Amino acid sequence: MSQQANRHTGAGSSAKGGNMSRSHMEKERLARVESGANKTSSSNSLTPIKAYLVLYNLISTLLWGYILVLTITHFTAVPPSERHAKRGPLSLSRILQTTTATLPHTVSGYIARLSNAGSDRHLKEWTIWVQTLAALEVVHALLGWVRSGVGITAAQVASRLWTVWVVMARSPKVAENPLFSTMVFAWSLAEVIRYSFYATQLLGFRIPGHNYLRYTLFIVLYPLGASSEALLSFSTLPPLFTCPLIPNWVKELSPMGYIYSRLPTSLATRALKSPLGRRLIWNMAKAKTKAKVFGTAQWGTLDYACLVLFFVWWPSLYVLMSHMFVQRRKVLGPGRRVGEPVKVKVT
Repeated sequence: MSQQANRHTGAGSSAKGGNMSRSHMEKERLARVESGANKTSSSNSLTPIKAYLVLYNLISTLLWGYILVLTITHFTAVPPSERHAKRGPLSLSRILQTTTATLPHTVSGYIARLSNAGSDRHLKEWTIWVQTLAALEVVHALLGWVRSGVGITAAQVASRLWTVWVVMARSPKVAENPLFSTMVFAWSLAEVIRYSFYATQLLGFRIPGHNYLRYTLFIVLYPLGASSEALLSFSTLPPLFTCPLIPNWVKELSPMGYIYSRLPTSLATRALKSPLGRRLIWNMAKAKTKAKVFGTAQWGTLDYACLVLFFVWWPSLYVLMSHMFVQRRKVLGPGRRVGEPVKVKVT
């Protein structure tokens, strides 16, 4: 009897202990849920810095949206016959113009619209000042208000400020280059998506497909914008034959002549008869003549800087694209759904 009583007593105490442990575990679970809810509410609270960042991103979205509308309107509203590409100095823009001579009238008309988009002073000035406002992004990164890397943000902003304040200032007619239109279009569309993405993330809601647009369209827009920047800067340089860094024996080379002499007779004759072939040969002959007449006097400090930066642009673009592809895998990688909320590094 005493053994049975002990067994009942032990069973009762173990049951009581189990109930107490389950009660304790339930209290801990409720405490964790409450703590998580408190953290969520605190993270969703609108602090002064967060309110400023929301306002900054919303204003930037509207400003770049306005520039995007200006660019598209300028391209679509004017009939091709009312726009004519202007003949500029011997440069990349001149070579682009020579190619339009062999294109159908409709295509060359649209290229002419791109060439003259920068003649709209309103569009050019808005682009300059709205892009200058983006310099605040470097300040935000330095102060730790956003999780963007300071280095990659500063490099991207600096390249654009160089374009609007140095390249466009030293050669105002550069805005009439077709590359100006492609650059502004790529900038404005990419920034409308990027700034609106940041604003919605800060406000705690999402737009269906926004993640996908943010981490997919850059594959086209970033190379288009960066290459337009680089080639636009390159187009402002004097003829390369006048660069004092190029040895005289290199200046005496004639790569076009060498290639032409190696062509079959029928193909060489056809090239000479084509408008594009005649213009290219004529422009290169003029460039070589200018090198002998003007020598090295045309090159200045900014010309050397533009030449160096032209070669820096491409590896920088590779670094930026690699960074964005890493972010894309984090957001849209295996197991992710389009529109699924994720915590990403703001870039």
